[in-house]
Amino acid sequence: TWLSSITVSAAASDAAGLQTYAGNLYYSQQAVLGRYDGTNGNANFGTFTNSNTNPKPMKVLAGSIFIGNDNVVAQYDGTTFTASKLSLPSNFIIRSMEVFGDKLYMSSDNSSSNPTQSRMFIWDGTSNTFESFIDIPSEKNAPSLKAESGFLWLVANRGNSTPGSPIYVFNGSQSMFF
Repeated sequence: TWLSSITVSAAASDAAGLQTYAGNLYYSQQAVLGRYDGTNGNANFGTFTNSNTNPKPMKVLAGSIFIGNDNVVAQYDGTTFTASKLSLPSNFIIRSMEVFGDKLYMSSDNSSSNPTQSRMFIWDGTSNTFESFIDIPSEKNAPSLKAESGFLWLVANRGNSTPGSPIYVFNGSQSMFF
């Protein structure tokens, strides 16, 4: 049953991300974060520092919602929207985010059109800098992340699904390859 709909900017599909937080639905658009409370929408809830059409993945960690925006992570803590809570090296673009344990893992690569390196950054959600990173040397494009069954799964993004595309599993201390 269709319940309701709202109209958002035309660029919403270019950087789409959806996440529930504190009873509301948050959706990313190219330059802004929108919020829908089940009755009313605010398509311009927060403004991002970068308005590129790159993906804007979202995850909830430690009482805040975090939004990847190119190499920057925005935060909304229920009171204040901070457009730039964390900055990664400028040549990396966050493609996927996942909460694993009590950390935020961000899969990224180093180009919007022709990546040559992918890297997974690890952050506690509060420090001024990321804690560490893991290079993924065999992947040019940032893998997609999914936490499940006590593991962090990384699925290669090599375009068309081909036999032999790897799936990586991370247990918090060492990675494994399938």
